[in-house]
Amino acid sequence: MNPENEAELEIARRIADGESVDLAELGQGNPDLARRLGKLQSLAHAMQGSSTSGSRWGHLQQLQLAGQGGFGAVYRAYDPTLDRMVALKLRHTDGAAMLPSGADFVAEARRLARVRHPNVLAVHGASYHDGRAGLWTDWIDGETLTDRLERSGPLHGEELLRVLRELAEALEAVHIAGLVHGDVKASNVMLDRQSRVILMDFGAGFESSSEGSRQGAGTPRYLAPEVLAGGVATSAVDIYAFGVLAHLLASNRYPEPAQAVVALRPIALRKLMPRLLSDDANARPKAAGLRHGLQQMIDAPRRRARRFALGATIAGLAAVALVSVFGYQRAESLRAEAVTARDQTLATNRFLTDLLEAPSPDQWGRDVKVAELLDAATRRVTGASDLASPVRITLLHAIGGSNRALGRPRATEEALSQALQLAQSEPTADPVLLRRIKLKLAEARSMLDEWDAADAILAELAADPRWSGDAVAQAEIAIGRADALMHAGRIEEAGKVLTTTVLDTPGLDAHTRIEAGWNLGQLYNKQGRLVEGERTLRSILAESDKLGRTSFVMSIWIRNELATSLNQLGRFAEAETVYREAADRAKEAYGDRTLGTLAMKVNLSISLRDQGKYAEAEALQREMLELATSLDGIDARSTLTTRSSLAVTLHESGRDQESLAMLDENIPLLERKLGMNHPNTLIDTFNRVEIMNVLGRHADALAAGRALLPRMVEATGADHPFALETEDAIGLALTQLGQAAQALPMHRRTLELKTRMMGAETPYALISQEYLARALLALGRRDEALALLQPLLDARMRMLGADHQRTRTARELLAKATSN
Repeated sequence: MNPENEAELEIARRIADGESVDLAELGQGNPDLARRLGKLQSLAHAMQGSSTSGSRWGHLQQLQLAGQGGFGAVYRAYDPTLDRMVALKLRHTDGAAMLPSGADFVAEARRLARVRHPNVLAVHGASYHDGRAGLWTDWIDGETLTDRLERSGPLHGEELLRVLRELAEALEAVHIAGLVHGDVKASNVMLDRQSRVILMDFGAGFESSSEGSRQGAGTPRYLAPEVLAGGVATSAVDIYAFGVLAHLLASNRYPEPAQAVVALRPIALRKLMPRLLSDDANARPKAAGLRHGLQQMIDAPRRRARRFALGATIAGLAAVALVSVFGYQRAESLRAEAVTARDQTLATNRFLTDLLEAPSPDQWGRDVKVAELLDAATRRVTGASDLASPVRITLLHAIGGSNRALGRPRATEEALSQALQLAQSEPTADPVLLRRIKLKLAEARSMLDEWDAADAILAELAADPRWSGDAVAQAEIAIGRADALMHAGRIEEAGKVLTTTVLDTPGLDAHTRIEAGWNLGQLYNKQGRLVEGERTLRSILAESDKLGRTSFVMSIWIRNELATSLNQLGRFAEAETVYREAADRAKEAYGDRTLGTLAMKVNLSISLRDQGKYAEAEALQREMLELATSLDGIDARSTLTTRSSLAVTLHESGRDQESLAMLDENIPLLERKLGMNHPNTLIDTFNRVEIMNVLGRHADALAAGRALLPRMVEATGADHPFALETEDAIGLALTQLGQAAQALPMHRRTLELKTRMMGAETPYALISQEYLARALLALGRRDEALALLQPLLDARMRMLGADHQRTRTARELLAKATSN
C-alpha cells in the first residue's frame, strides 16, 4: 500500500468514525476523490443521525451519547437491574449499507460474554430493540492508549512492560475462550483510574475454531500480512497487532519494514519485535508465552541486581564461606572477628541468605541442595572442636535463621538449640546475640506447635533484668511473644502485646521493624480489622521493598498477608495478582517443593475459589495436598489446613457430600494436633455447620452451631467475624425451621457490626445481608427484603460476575421476592 492510498484510507476512517473533515483543500488537488469522500461523509452523517427512541433502549435508561463511529454509537446508560451505569454500544440500523446484521452482532456479543478476565471488558448482555442491535458492558472511567500517547508521549520502563504484560494476559484469556479479537489497537485499549489495562471492542472478532476464517474487519496499520494477502486469519493476527501496538507505545510511531528498531527499550523488547511482526504467523509467539516473556523482562532488573550482589557477597565473604561450609582454614581470623565484631551474626546470615537466593530460580531441585548444604554445615560446625565457641555460636545462629527462612522449623530448632547451649556456657557470649537466638528458638517451637516451650523462653526473656530498661529489647520480645501467641491461635492475647507503638521504637533494626509490621498486619486480619490490616501491610511492604534483596524473603510473606486482606475485603482480582507475585517470589527463594511455596499456592487457590474458578482452585489444592503430605506428613498442620481449603472448594462448587466427608475426617485430626479452640479447628467446624444448612439438615446445623458459638467467642471474641458468621449460620437454620422471628435480630446485629468493621460490600457483610433478607421474606416482609436484595445482587455482580453461585443465589431470591 503506497502512502497516498494510506492517507486516503485514513481520511475515510475518520469520516466513518464521525469526525467532521474539511474536504475543500483536498478538492483542489483531487476533485474526484473529494466528491467520493463527500458522499461517504453524507452517508455517515445520516447514519449517525438515527438515535435511540427517547431516553430508553430496552430496559436501559437515561442514555447519553458518549461517542460514535462507522458501525454505531456508544452511550452511557443506567441499568436498573444492576443499579449502575453501563456502556451501551448500538449498531446503526441494519438497513445501512455494508453493515453486519443485528442478529450476527447479538450472537457475537453473547459469545464474547464468556470471556471473564480483569483485563477484558466485561459484557453484561446483548439484545435487539427498536430495530437496533446492542450490547452493554462495564462503564470504564479512564483513557485509551491513544489518549495516553497524545497526553504524555511514549511509555517507558516498567510502565511500558506492565501495560504490555496485562494486554498479553487479556489476549491469553480471549484465545483460551476460543476467540480472536481481530482489532487490537491503541484506541481499543483503555487504562482505568487505577492504570489497569482493559481490552475493549470485539467488533472485528471471530471464533478461532472456524475453519478457514477470513478477517472481515480491522485497522489497516495493524493488519497481519496474511490478512492483507486474503489468507486465513488465526489468533496469530492478534499477536501481530500486539507487536504494532508495542512498537507504537515504546516509540510513538508505527513500525516500518525498512527501518530498524534499535531505539526501542528495553533491549529484550527490541529483540522480541521480529517475532511479533514476523510474516510467518507460525513464528509468532502464543499469548501465554508472550505474557511469560514480558514478566521475565519486568523481573530482569531485580534478577540482575541479585546476581551482582550475590557475586559481590561471595567475593567479600569468601572466608566466611570456607569456614561455614567446607573447612576451617581461616578459623583463627574468624575467632578474632567474632569476638571483636558484634555484626558477625548479620554478615554470616546475609551470606547464607544469598545461598538461598540462588541466581537460577528455575533450576530443578535447587531448594533440596540448599537444605542439604545447611544440614552439612550444621554437622560440621557441631563437630568442629577446633573452632572457638563464639564462631560456632554465630554460625549456628545463622544456619538456624536460614532454615527458618526456608520453612524448616525442625532444622531451625535443632541448630538454635545447639547455639543456645553453647552460648549459655560461654562467659564472653554477646548477650544481644543470646537474646535473638532465644527469640528465634521460641518462634521455631511455636511453628512446631510446642507453645508451652515457646512461652517458657519468652517469659524468661521478659523477666531478665538486663532488658528491663532497654526499649529495643522489649520491642523484640513483644514481637516474638505476639508471633508465638498467633501461632497458638491466641489472638486476643497477641493483640494486647503487639501494638503500633512497637513499630515506632527508636533504634529498632529495620528488618525487625518490618517483621513487626508484618505481624501487626496479620494480627489485624485475624481480628477482622481488614482495612487497618491492608493499610499496615502496604506501608510495611514499601519499606521492605526499599531494602531490596536483603528483605526479599520477608517481602514474600508480607505480600501473602496483604493479599489475604484484599481477598477478605472482596477485592478478588487484586488479591489474585498479589498472591501470584508472592508465589512467584517464593518459588524463586525456596524452589517448587517447599512448605514456603506451598503456603503461597494454597492461599492463591483460595482466591481462585472465591472468584468461582473452582476447577483451577481444586487442581492446585490437590497438588499442594500431595506435596504437604510428602514433605510434612499426613497429620501435619500444613496437610490439615490444605485439606480444609480443598473441603471448602468442594462445598462452594456444589459437592457438599464430598466436602462434609472430608471435614468429618479432618476435624478430629485438627482437635488432636492444635486443640479444640484453635482457629483452624473452629473454622472447619463452622464450615461443617454451613454445609449441613445447605444439605437441608437445619436441625443438625442449629445444634452444632449453638455448640460452636461459645467456643468461637472464647477464642476470638464476641464481635469477631468468625463469631458473627457462626451467629448467621444459626440464624439461617432458625429461619429454615420456621423461627425467622428469632433469626431477625441476630442478622441485624451481625450486618451492623460487619459493615462497621469491614465495609458494606465485603463478602462477610453480604452474607449477613442475604440471611437477613431470607428471614424477612419468611416473615412476609417483602418490601424490606427487596431493599436488601437489589443492592446485594448489584454488589455480587460487581465482585463475582454474573455466573458465580452466590450471584445466582441473590438473583433467585430477588426473583422470588418480586414474584410474591
